[in-house]
Amino acid sequence: MTQGRMLRRSVELYRPELLPLFLSFHKSETQHKWEIQNMADAVKLSTFLHSKMLLSPELNRNSPCYIARRIVQQYIKLKYIATFPAHEIDEYAAIGDQEYDEVCMVHHLLHNANSTTDMENVYRLASMLGISHHGDSWNDIMNFVRCALPFAEQTESLLIRGSDDRSVLDTTTKTNKYNTSTIPCAVQQQAWISRASCTSSSVSLEAYTLCEHIRQELLLASLSINNQNIREVFDIKMQSIRLRVADCLGLRGLYDDGAFECIISPSGTDAELIATSVALARLQSIASASNNGTLTLIDTAQGETGSGSVAASNGKHFSKLSPSGDIVEPGKHLRGFPSTKANCIQIPARQDDGAIQNADEIVRQSVVDALTTSPTAEQNVVLLHVVMGSKTGLSCPSLQLVDELTSTYPERLIVVVDACQMRLDNLSLAEYISRGFLILVTGSKFFAGVPFCGGVLAPTRHVDELESSNATICLPVGYGDYFSKYEIPSNMVNTRSRFPSRMNVGLLLRWETALVNMELYSSIPSTMIGEI
Repeated sequence: MTQGRMLRRSVELYRPELLPLFLSFHKSETQHKWEIQNMADAVKLSTFLHSKMLLSPELNRNSPCYIARRIVQQYIKLKYIATFPAHEIDEYAAIGDQEYDEVCMVHHLLHNANSTTDMENVYRLASMLGISHHGDSWNDIMNFVRCALPFAEQTESLLIRGSDDRSVLDTTTKTNKYNTSTIPCAVQQQAWISRASCTSSSVSLEAYTLCEHIRQELLLASLSINNQNIREVFDIKMQSIRLRVADCLGLRGLYDDGAFECIISPSGTDAELIATSVALARLQSIASASNNGTLTLIDTAQGETGSGSVAASNGKHFSKLSPSGDIVEPGKHLRGFPSTKANCIQIPARQDDGAIQNADEIVRQSVVDALTTSPTAEQNVVLLHVVMGSKTGLSCPSLQLVDELTSTYPERLIVVVDACQMRLDNLSLAEYISRGFLILVTGSKFFAGVPFCGGVLAPTRHVDELESSNATICLPVGYGDYFSKYEIPSNMVNTRSRFPSRMNVGLLLRWETALVNMELYSSIPSTMIGEI
């Protein structure tokens, strides 16, 4: 076996996160005797492969672009070092002065990881590489680096960015809290058993390779002469996600006819925030003159939906880490959320003895009480969560009751269908859209995309009301911790303007992993699916 084949086998066994990069850029034998299971050699190989990708194509080594690529390569190296267990990082730091300095910079990056310090970090990286930041070309160098930083991590790390603490990988086990991973298994004999389907799945090698190619495409585009349009490129990719989701769910005709919009969200839990915003917009349109109405949020099947769904529905943080990367306090309302205007009713999925709860009567009474009995009843609005398939397959309340209530309160009752388990047929989804129901969807449960990726299918009336609403109330400033402008369709101009312009690259990649399976699944005839 040649040295190259031996190295490939070692990468498959010990560093599968490097395999797609290795297959693309490792073209020649090297004299180095690789021990790839050791951190130092893993970092060395990653750096070597990234130099082939980033530096080899740029012939002018004095150009701002080449110098920027060196800085970006160093940044990727440091971010990779940070993914190893603490004791391995300590051993790496003891190898020599260069490694020690790199680890010191890793610790600095970990404790100063936000957009306000990114440029300061670039100065530090340049100094590490002996690059002067006082020359005439420094501004050009900085522009290149600034465009590239959102993509300047390895794929397994990018896949968890823009999510919450449920996605974070343990540095030792390389798995998240659900025992799944963004590092693929390249050797079938080493495939691990992980909980999946209703919560979280590990990435497949096929999906990971696709994401690696997208990362390379975006990273190289950000370091090209036309890099100022990188945000347009990213925006187009996010719009492609919307179109492909509509295709896979059999809703493309309705989408093209303008029947609904697809708002992308970091997870099904985050999608709850958008549903609440839609309900606040309806409340505002009904009670705008007096400002006396209240919003009642009725969450059904509790205990068998997302663990943070109730908190998010009520405008509260549900994780210590927000998709913006900022640390937040779970249970605390988002900044600016109109907490005095909303109250939440939780209806459990089961009784104390485990028997299924008959939710219909509780839901009916809760809706009637909210919309008829208070002094401001005529100006009140209810957002009713209809769960179509909980984690154990329950659905509640019944659609018969939903029909009854929506007929009685057509303006003041908004229905949001929690279809996050994605075990519904496409005809049902189309029917819900035609009835004006919001639908929460995900690609990271049944369709086994990397956790997490979600979306809201919002019928046109809800889109229009959100667009014309008082954004300060309906889209409070704290929503910027969860969404960026690129998750919002470009024709929702007013809504889009409320959100920051950061690119949630991790969310894009996670949806890509889901669509690998969704597009295959959608190609199966519905009759065959029914038989299965």
